[in-house]
Amino acid sequence: MAYRTKEQMEEETRFCKSLDIEDVAKYMGFSTYHKGNSAGYAFIRDREGLVLFKKTNTFKDFYNNTSGTVIDFVMKERGLSVKDTVSFLLEYAGVGRDQNIATASTTVSNKPQHEAPEKEDRKIELVLPEKNTDYRRVYAYLTKSRHIDYEVVTQFVKADLLYEDRKHHNAVFIAKDKDGNPKHAFLRGTLTDPQKRFRGDVTGSDKQYGFTRVGSNDNNTLTVFEAPIDLMSFMSLTKDKNTHLLALGMLDTAPIYKYYEEHPEIEQITFVLDNDEWGIKATERFSRELAENGFTVVENNFNKLIADNGVKDVNELLVKIRSKTVEPVEVKKQSV
Repeated sequence: MAYRTKEQMEEETRFCKSLDIEDVAKYMGFSTYHKGNSAGYAFIRDREGLVLFKKTNTFKDFYNNTSGTVIDFVMKERGLSVKDTVSFLLEYAGVGRDQNIATASTTVSNKPQHEAPEKEDRKIELVLPEKNTDYRRVYAYLTKSRHIDYEVVTQFVKADLLYEDRKHHNAVFIAKDKDGNPKHAFLRGTLTDPQKRFRGDVTGSDKQYGFTRVGSNDNNTLTVFEAPIDLMSFMSLTKDKNTHLLALGMLDTAPIYKYYEEHPEIEQITFVLDNDEWGIKATERFSRELAENGFTVVENNFNKLIADNGVKDVNELLVKIRSKTVEPVEVKKQSV
């Protein structure tokens, strides 16, 4: 094989990263589909949790917590080295090793000859776990272990957004669409031992939908959290009844866009994600993305409160305040 200069290899890598990730996935034999108005997102059939982002030309596997570029996608799915992946992608694009990459087009002309035929979208039905006869375990876990207000828990129970499943006694947090149809169900274990704490989603969940508390009609602010328990902790601390609240259940912006689609009155967004490396980086990344898309992103005073008290999230702050392991702090309603 001819010697490759560093500059040539870098140019080949840049070219491969520019190839359309959905077209590459189809070439590899995957069948993709889109949901509703999600033109910016492509989903992989029979691979729940694997999403292709058209705008950034990247992928995210929410169940395995992996993400990256087109090259990363091929490496992960084919088990190839970087070198072999680049060769695979150049061959797919019809670009020879001796060709000037700078003049090659990323509009691939040699589409796969045996692309998977288009199929009618197969939706896996969301079947919610059977409800328990009572919710004592969930109430005990949320109000005693997590120190969430009894009234806040009851508010979600009465709205049929929270219950205890019969088989495992998990807390089931339900995300609904604007018409009240369940779209996503988050499962959270009720054991107090952090090492045995269970987290998961019910099969068939649509990850475009997050756990929400719909705000008042005249409120245009959406406050975003990572977890439903943080959202409920925020309500317990602030007694906020007007702001739109959304728990992502993951670190991705898809639920934000879906909420805005159903609540177009939203004009400004504020984040209260976890006070750790991933949460801080996600806040910065999401803020830039949303600002570029026309939203007003504002700082939330809760982030400083969490950082000043040396805790990870809203619930840890709530637990410390109510268990009196830190000095009581004045918690004002959100100001943005």
